[in-house]
Amino acid sequence: MFSLLVRRLRPTRAFRHVLIAGGTTTALVLESLGWHRLEVVHVWGPGVVTLRPSEAPRFAITTKPGSYPWPVSLRRHFATIDAAAE
Repeated sequence: MFSLLVRRLRPTRAFRHVLIAGGTTTALVLESLGWHRLEVVHVWGPGVVTLRPSEAPRFAITTKPGSYPWPVSLRRHFATIDAAAE
């Protein structure tokens, strides 16, 4: 289960940002991490947001409904980050 994987990886600092498709999956991940208070830090498009948990402000979750496509602006943002890391 994805939420279990995220919970196990968090203490290893393997990630600081998780992209999640689907409201149920997002709810399971947030619950497994104990993150209940969230601040919207960016709106990428209808239904697609980046959230910062109050309980772990160094982390971010970007989520979208399962039926929505990832916005082009979000894909470009992460492509720029990938290119800079190379």
